Amino acid sequence: MRVYHILSRIFPSSFLTKVAVLVGVAMSLPMLAATGLFLQLDRPDRAALIAAVTLIFFALTVLGLRAALAPMHLILTAADSWIARKAIDPLPDAYDDEFGRIMRRINQMSAEAQRQLASQRQQADSDPLTGLLNQQGFARMMRGTEAGALLLLDLDHFKAVNECYGHLVGDRVLCHVADTAQESLRKKDLFARWGGGEFVIFLPGAPSTLADTFANRLREAIAIDKAEVGPEVTISIGVATHDGGEGFDQAFAAAKTALHCAKSEGRNRVRHHEKPRAA
Repeated sequence: MRVYHILSRIFPSSFLTKVAVLVGVAMSLPMLAATGLFLQLDRPDRAALIAAVTLIFFALTVLGLRAALAPMHLILTAADSWIARKAIDPLPDAYDDEFGRIMRRINQMSAEAQRQLASQRQQADSDPLTGLLNQQGFARMMRGTEAGALLLLDLDHFKAVNECYGHLVGDRVLCHVADTAQESLRKKDLFARWGGGEFVIFLPGAPSTLADTFANRLREAIAIDKAEVGPEVTISIGVATHDGGEGFDQAFAAAKTALHCAKSEGRNRVRHHEKPRAA
């Protein structure tokens, strides 16, 4: 380490230069000895030949070292990506030397970090009770989506359910809503618990008529038998058209308006927000 420390003070930024200096010193000593010997024997041609061969051999050695140390560049790039919290491309793992073992360790650490990150993101985007998306996860999944229908669901008198039967029964009601709705959804549909007794569903590509039919069937399916969980719970649904892209806020506000209409008209019904027609 002392020799490396000295070389680091002279050549601080290049490991290849340090190795080249060591190789050069190791090769120059016998070259100087042989050159001096031939000069003493009055054979300058031989001395020049030895010097030329040594220089060529030194150049080839440096090029070989550069090629042999190429994995170090990959390792440094991976380390920079790790520090910048960027994804790390898998490093080659076909080598059994020290570089190969280091690269395999980096691949293992990167894979474990990606698993932890995915788990953390899933937890951050999920509702802990129902396992559905939460507001954050739903908003992230809605970015740049195609046009479709947005449904805002709200359990009727859900506050009274919690007060009369307790939060354990209320939680069971919420899970029933989540499970029942998921059975009717397609893989590409998005479903989230918005908070309290509210849920939101996005049906990509669904026209208004299909969205209304789906909402009414869902409302009927969610009706809960008293013997099953205790309270009798109904649900109101507001439906609106989402034009796609970044217009989620407008679509959500329209669905909220339709939901308020369903509530004010007696609950346990579906109302669709109609866009005002151009004059």
